Amino acid sequence: MKILIVDDEMMIKEWLKHTISSLPFEIDLLETASNGLEALERIKETRFDLIFIDITMPRMNGIELLKKLNDQAVDSMLIVLSSHDEFQFAREAIKYHISEYVLKNECSKEKLTEILHSCHEKSQNNRKNSLTGEFMERVLKGTPPQTGVDLVRTAFPGISGKLFFISAGKMDTDKIPDKLQGSGFSLEHEGLVGRVEDLAFSLFSIKSRDESSSFNYNYSELLYKSLGTRVFCGKLCRNYEEILPECRSSWTGYQNLFYISENHSSQLCSFRDFDTNTVDSLCETAISDIRSYNKEKTVSDIHEMNSYFSTARPTDVESLINVYLSLVSTFIIFNNSKSRDITRKLDAIRQSVTGIDCFDELSAWIVSMFESNIDLVDRSRYSEAVEKSIEFIEQNYQSIVNVSEIADHVNLSPDYFSRLFRKEVGETLNSYLINFRLEKASIILISSNLSIQEVARKVGIENGSYFSKCFKKKFNTQPIQFRVQTKQSE
Repeated sequence: MKILIVDDEMMIKEWLKHTISSLPFEIDLLETASNGLEALERIKETRFDLIFIDITMPRMNGIELLKKLNDQAVDSMLIVLSSHDEFQFAREAIKYHISEYVLKNECSKEKLTEILHSCHEKSQNNRKNSLTGEFMERVLKGTPPQTGVDLVRTAFPGISGKLFFISAGKMDTDKIPDKLQGSGFSLEHEGLVGRVEDLAFSLFSIKSRDESSSFNYNYSELLYKSLGTRVFCGKLCRNYEEILPECRSSWTGYQNLFYISENHSSQLCSFRDFDTNTVDSLCETAISDIRSYNKEKTVSDIHEMNSYFSTARPTDVESLINVYLSLVSTFIIFNNSKSRDITRKLDAIRQSVTGIDCFDELSAWIVSMFESNIDLVDRSRYSEAVEKSIEFIEQNYQSIVNVSEIADHVNLSPDYFSRLFRKEVGETLNSYLINFRLEKASIILISSNLSIQEVARKVGIENGSYFSKCFKKKFNTQPIQFRVQTKQSE
């Protein structure tokens, strides 16, 4: 693995070099540069697998360097290490296809281990196929590198003058026959264009066909029957310039199969953005009703969400599924006091969703999860004091200084009420307050451009470091990274 550290702070560079060298990875080269211009000189000479980039540097800053690397189609894994937690910096950086945006004061040995492990896996995959990983992700986002056409021309020199199409599917390309025979046509598998995780994009040329008919649908049907997996076939093409745009179109068409409950198709579809503002609003309403143990309202919220998604049909199906998972996860965490039960149930939920491959099935599943769950009842299972305290937290979470205020509100001693609350709710009063604040913070993070410190204060947590630590523990990611990942499609 070859690594470049671009930072003008000597202490940061030395710490990174020392820490990275101590990790159990095979490092072939570990170099440093003090600014973007020095980094470009190093990159001209060496192909680095991983590049750490600071934002603020003399001569050429991190954003300018990222732009240059983007223009040159450098396929290294790019990690921004910054002292800034403002979203404007992260939003600017993410335009240039960075892998992560990490705050320097939150970059630990464990985080570096995670980054190097991810880089190692990507390097292994990139040795197998020329157009994979970061390259194909950029293609699917509609921003392929300028050198993209030259790369596909080099990869497929034999298709010049042929009629061909791109297919998208979760298939083992090694098992695709070189030639496929259909009724009135035959196909030749030219090879793999690229892969994004388990979704492969293959190129097929038309060896022979009946010119009187269009066979796109027949091609998808033949591939589905031959490979036994869901597949989408794009339009027929003749030029190299069409290959990468067709990969994106085929990806959009493949995602749409989720909504139409079909196993193969060739019908062209428009890309549809994931409207985070609308979805966030629907989620916030549902989470509020889950917290209120209002079964009737929660089920109604889910039906409203199903109705929205069935019409909107966002192309990013993975994000859609994660929305449903987050709601069920919230319910499970809120209704189970034992961590072992929570872990077991969350694992079972994830396994259930893995087997769902169409929207109708997913929407029915989420409704049944809430309709059939006996735990989703009204708050009558709580004593009057506990119920009153929960209402107080929901209305005053921003200004509560300590939990004794909550006990005072219900006219009970702090010690006695803390024991009562934990017995009925299944978690400590302080833990409940923190988790409630963090859920509110997650919504503010993705619906505003406030700094992390400002978000923390807005939900009643003055210490920004403590807020980040609690947030990481609950959501398994730092606040700035949570925001970047959620707003990535904007």
